[in-house]
Amino acid sequence: MPEDHRGQPSPPHAGPQAAIEQARAQLLAGRGPGATPAEITRHTRARPRLGGQSTASERDQLAEHTALARRDPAALALHAADQADALGATVAALRRRLTPIFLVGARRLALTAATLGALLTVATVLRHHHRRLDR
Repeated sequence: MPEDHRGQPSPPHAGPQAAIEQARAQLLAGRGPGATPAEITRHTRARPRLGGQSTASERDQLAEHTALARRDPAALALHAADQADALGATVAALRRRLTPIFLVGARRLALTAATLGALLTVATVLRHHHRRLDR
């Protein structure tokens, strides 16, 4: 027989209402509706982490997303500046890590890929053109 969260035998599944009642019973570490206000606060408002982040950073991120969704001009300008700074830092880090030899190899690879792409495009166009002529 299946067991509930306390290791006790659970009754057979009796439908959605029984599932809701079981979920309510398991709220707040099994205290459910009988929990004290202090327990409710500890498990809801006083949590040190939300979504794997500290509560303060999660709230800051939510406030930023809310301001962006509302199209607040100041928030949009700040977000654009932050993104530009992050992009600049990424480019600078990449420049430090890439060697000139790698850049030459990357250029050769890009040129080869572009040439191959052009050749495949021409071949596809010619094949399509010949099919139209055959009709």
